[in-house]
Amino acid sequence: MTPEDEEALKVRYRAFTRRLGAGFGVAGLFGVFLTVAVQATFARG
Repeated sequence: MTPEDEEALKVRYRAFTRRLGAGFGVAGLFGVFLTVAVQATFARG
């Protein structure tokens, strides 16, 4: 494996982890929103 290959792999890995982190962040926010909405519905009922 040449240093260039290694660098390309590192860049790709970094981009992948960043996308994964953003995905988890959005999913977490959505989960919190869903939980609050469900609790509000039950509290009203």
